[in-house]
Amino acid sequence: MDVSIIIVSYNSLSVLGPCLESIRKQTYSGRIEVIVVDNASRDGTPDMVEKEFPEVKLIAERENYGYSKGVNLGMREARGNYFLIINPDTIVKQDAVDKLMQFMDDHKDAGIVGPKLVFHDGNLQYSCRRFYTWKVLLLRRTPLGKIFRNSKVVADHLMLDFDHESTKEVDWILGACMLVRRDAVQSVGMMDERFFLYFEDVDWCYRMRQKNWQVYYYPDAVIIHGYARESAQSVLNRSFIAHLASMIRYYEKWNFILYFLKRYREVGKVLLFLLLDMIAFNIAFLCAYYLRVSLHSIFTNPILPIDVYQRFVVFENLLFVFTYFALGLYRIRRETSYVDELFDIGRAIIFASILLMASTYLSKIRIYSRMIVAFLVPFAILFDWFIRMGARAFHKRLLELKIDLKRVCIVGPLDRAKDLESKLLRGDMPGMDVVGVVVTGEETDTGKETASEIPLEAYREGYPEAPEESPFKAPSDAPLESFGILASPFGGSLGSLSDLEDIVDRYRIQEVIFLSGAVSEERFAEFVTMGRRRVVDITVLTDHTGLVVHQASVADLFGRPVIAYQRDTRYVFDRFSKRALDIILGITFSVVSVPFFVIYYLYAYARGKKPFTHEKRIGLGGEPFTVPIAGDGAVSGPSDLVSLPLFWLVVIGKMSLVGPYPIPAEDGGLLDTGARFRFEVRPGITGYWRMGKSARLSMGDMLAQDANYIQNWSLIQDLKILFTTVSKIVAGRNRRPPLVS
Repeated sequence: MDVSIIIVSYNSLSVLGPCLESIRKQTYSGRIEVIVVDNASRDGTPDMVEKEFPEVKLIAERENYGYSKGVNLGMREARGNYFLIINPDTIVKQDAVDKLMQFMDDHKDAGIVGPKLVFHDGNLQYSCRRFYTWKVLLLRRTPLGKIFRNSKVVADHLMLDFDHESTKEVDWILGACMLVRRDAVQSVGMMDERFFLYFEDVDWCYRMRQKNWQVYYYPDAVIIHGYARESAQSVLNRSFIAHLASMIRYYEKWNFILYFLKRYREVGKVLLFLLLDMIAFNIAFLCAYYLRVSLHSIFTNPILPIDVYQRFVVFENLLFVFTYFALGLYRIRRETSYVDELFDIGRAIIFASILLMASTYLSKIRIYSRMIVAFLVPFAILFDWFIRMGARAFHKRLLELKIDLKRVCIVGPLDRAKDLESKLLRGDMPGMDVVGVVVTGEETDTGKETASEIPLEAYREGYPEAPEESPFKAPSDAPLESFGILASPFGGSLGSLSDLEDIVDRYRIQEVIFLSGAVSEERFAEFVTMGRRRVVDITVLTDHTGLVVHQASVADLFGRPVIAYQRDTRYVFDRFSKRALDIILGITFSVVSVPFFVIYYLYAYARGKKPFTHEKRIGLGGEPFTVPIAGDGAVSGPSDLVSLPLFWLVVIGKMSLVGPYPIPAEDGGLLDTGARFRFEVRPGITGYWRMGKSARLSMGDMLAQDANYIQNWSLIQDLKILFTTVSKIVAGRNRRPPLVS
């Protein structure tokens, strides 16, 4: 297949038909296919395509995911060596496709070529542009353009000084019609799907030029385009808002000043949290003070005026901030759960309050009312927790909108690097903008990969043949090499390892992830130094996950780093405390749940059903025991009216409040597969297996969570899991998943 024509439609019934008809009338000498990706149109566009153009491959989406994602979907399904991406409101004039293809064949450095676009009356559209500046954006995307119609800024942007009847290498061309080389897409990657509509063409052309693929304007090929420029009509319409959102994403991605600020984002985040914490501390003090004032009748000592506490408030703020720094609350982490945040804040506030009380005897700072300090503790914990979680929720929303992403490149062998890249692209770790990979062991100066490097057996899969009557059908003798798939959404290798520093600067990289064994120790030391100099984070992804446990520490042995495992001196006490907590809470919950259990028991028998059944599960040491199973097949837990038997199992030592999932007895083969570690502790009523989002867990996921729990066990961690479980039950989001083998 020579060329695949890709059209993304959305409620385009009135214009798509003439567009497809103009393509059908082409006398193109090569092989051609047409793909229409419909973004959930409601005007009958898909039905029209199926009925009137059966030769066209239709991909009908259930939702409108945006223009760039639609183009990418079309390219994934395309078989051509070139992709002709056109809008549905275009008319392809005779020989336009042939001329564009011939230009590509004659210019091997061309990644994208665009034709001359004209209105229906034949007047020229300025479809080749220089890159945007902030002045251009104001004049082109707001009503200000109507006031300054003859602005030189706009004239330079539209290249009015250029003869549009001549061929020229340009910054970018309108995405209304562009012919793209498959090899260029293999190298650069597909359209960035964070751009729902607008700026996806600018971004793509910019990335093409980064990889030394040229963008050309070629006027001999002519396309008629119905150009509306809706985004410039009003600041209130949806097109303007979509354009503004895409503009923000584009400049957040490529602007040098914003990139410079993002390199020092950690400092900015620390200062922001410092400001928010001090606001919370002062609000907490005011609440504590006025609560003490309102309760003056029950205290013997009078309350002093608030201005007397000025020195105390300053000292309180400094002490709290110092404690936060000492306990690591200003250490920026990738992701922090609300439970971890609450526990960390509570620990810091309580510790700081004890120091505040002791300051009466150690300094000249007087505490005129210790009740104010007592009231201050819960207020400070709650207010600071709410403010911090609000800030994190706001930042999480920005990440969901694809704003403030961290630009990352991966260094390592191709197969492992691509595997990690795909996981990051799925959103397993939010906030990552995967730029690409640097393949170790393969020196590649251009970073270009060709479709011929893909295994040939992969080409034929998943491509149904066009109908026999199709004028777009490829000849039966089409060479196998003319079919293909895209290897990666973000292109091929960014370059060689020796060019890593240049790659960091060129692609605005903010973090480099090294896979284990990707480089030698000597070279890795060089890259760490480079990271410090360039203010770039360096991360090593190790395969030895078992080494990373909270009891491990890095020590020195004859000048070599070693990982030391030393049993925590509190371990025996914590194990005793865990068992004591199990017994106390087990008895308490057993007694409290008796009335509910009786009601449930009578209700079940009144309906002629058993309240629960019994099933064998594997417990401590691999010994089987019997657990009650609720009506939905899940192990009954704290949210069930039938939880009495489980809590009694906790009391007698068969289970624990927190622990691994109780594996069914028929899966006892785990004992022989290296998973014996999970039977060294009692299974739990709750655990990490309740914390996830998925309704079902695979055996592999379950074992990974169990290993994480056992290796990093602590009493504090158990309390956090219990707190999270209770909060999920209250919020109605309790998850009790069945195990999937």
